[in-house]
Amino acid sequence: MKVDFVLYGKKGIRAFEIKRTGKVPRSILSGLKSFLKDYPMAKAYFIYGGERRMRDGDIEIVPLINILKELPNILS
Repeated sequence: MKVDFVLYGKKGIRAFEIKRTGKVPRSILSGLKSFLKDYPMAKAYFIYGGERRMRDGDIEIVPLINILKELPNILS
């Protein structure tokens, strides 16, 4: 299981994976999927270099250009 970083606090667990890629093949989400199996209460985010916000199951896929604006909402 590999994710780039995990935040844990009063508001819960947030796991993040960050890649420069503009595409999101399903295989690239394996680390977050594995993390969610062990910590199903966590919220998982894949941050990438593309332009479209998406979702794959419980993983939110967020473009890098949007993440800084949305970070306060993600952390609350």
